[in-house]
Amino acid sequence: MLRFTTVVCLLFGFLGVVASQLASSRSLLLDGLYSLIQSLFILGSGQVVTLLFKRDNDQFPFGFAAFEPFFLVMRSLTLLVMVLAIGSSAFL
Repeated sequence: MLRFTTVVCLLFGFLGVVASQLASSRSLLLDGLYSLIQSLFILGSGQVVTLLFKRDNDQFPFGFAAFEPFFLVMRSLTLLVMVLAIGSSAFL
């Protein structure tokens, strides 16, 4: 079910970006990019979750738990930069 909803979210994101270009609408661009980026991060979080259940190894003797907060920070910063960039263009 999660894969289906992720694919639908990717599709809506792509269609939102295309519609924003056709309509020259920044609000549609924000909505489309948000859906697109969020769905890509959902796919990435699936990879991070699989790392959490792996055993420790020589390269990561304390496990892979540090990847989860790092991934969340990267996702939040990416979305924040996107919103600020598109939002600031409304004032220019």
